Amino acid sequence: MAGNVGGDVSAQVADILEEYENELKDDVDAVFKQVSKETAKMVSDESPYNPNGKNPKGHYKAGWKVKKTNERDINSYTVYQANKPQLTHLLENGWVMRNGKRHEGNPHISKGEEWAESVIVSRIEAKLP
Repeated sequence: MAGNVGGDVSAQVADILEEYENELKDDVDAVFKQVSKETAKMVSDESPYNPNGKNPKGHYKAGWKVKKTNERDINSYTVYQANKPQLTHLLENGWVMRNGKRHEGNPHISKGEEWAESVIVSRIEAKLP
């Protein structure tokens, strides 16, 4: 009987740890989802926009989206430019113009990335019991 009681206790501990792991995964997933949405909004707000330029509708500014992927049973979120992805590098880093001068970039993506990295750990720690 003593061996059976030990088995029950270890099964109960295993169940408790599994439940804790599932709650922790849900909390971390919620933090990642929220931070990625906030990052997409921040990058969109910081994106360059020229209402008098060739594209006055702001397709680049409005094109920031969040995509959920699943890697090895862990949810991952990617902030990406859906409308004009070919412009991200140029607008972030700048480019050389025809006259040889350099057009400075607007580091809007790196600002959002740095902010997300700085806030995500503290938000996950706040969720821990």
